[in-house]
Amino acid sequence: MKLSRNTIKCQVPVNNSYLDIEFNVVDVELIKGSEEYINILNVAKKLAGLVNSGAASDSAITRDDELKLKDSFGGLLSEKAWLQYINEELGNIASLTVCNDAKNQIDIVLKKGETIEVRSSFIRNGVKFGICSKFNNFKNIGPYSNSIKPGEIQKNFYCGVLFETQKKDILTSEIIKFSLVGSSTWEMILNDGFNTHLNAWDGFAIEPGNYRVLEYMNTLDTNKFIEYLKSIGY
Repeated sequence: MKLSRNTIKCQVPVNNSYLDIEFNVVDVELIKGSEEYINILNVAKKLAGLVNSGAASDSAITRDDELKLKDSFGGLLSEKAWLQYINEELGNIASLTVCNDAKNQIDIVLKKGETIEVRSSFIRNGVKFGICSKFNNFKNIGPYSNSIKPGEIQKNFYCGVLFETQKKDILTSEIIKFSLVGSSTWEMILNDGFNTHLNAWDGFAIEPGNYRVLEYMNTLDTNKFIEYLKSIGY
């Protein structure tokens, strides 16, 4: 995957509906048919197949299987891109866990044991809109809201991805484009976040349900996340 560091300047050009902030992201591109693309797609097919092995002759199930493949593929792309970025910045300190159940998030684990959950969303109006919008700021997605308990950490960090390539096009686009955006610590999600209901058909690669979230304007951008990891000994 090709990673490019980028600073989004929300007020260039001036936009009254945007925040007045600068936010560092990492833009990612993957070319269809490359060796890496094929390898990730093959793993995604295996994971998607773990969810539902219904008859292919059933058109409803066939469409459902295709959606699961798109979500699995997008999720794997997101996790592998975050893994690549962290390891490029800090050395080989991160690895993926083994996942044998497509319903469970494939986590990133740091060498001292901290865990990272990666959540991805497909955004129709562009990554800049998702980061800069005052009124429709996109959300860094944490755990299910009913599992939030003070003192009980599910994951240490929650890292977000926004896809420029739309979900409907993710298996056909010649170049898949997305960005690594904001990250939250468990404490940020717990203390500064809020509960909301999210639907997968609204563009989130998740199971529908109530989640604890934090708007990206209040998260750590990619540079600040790396600085935070350095501050805890990486």
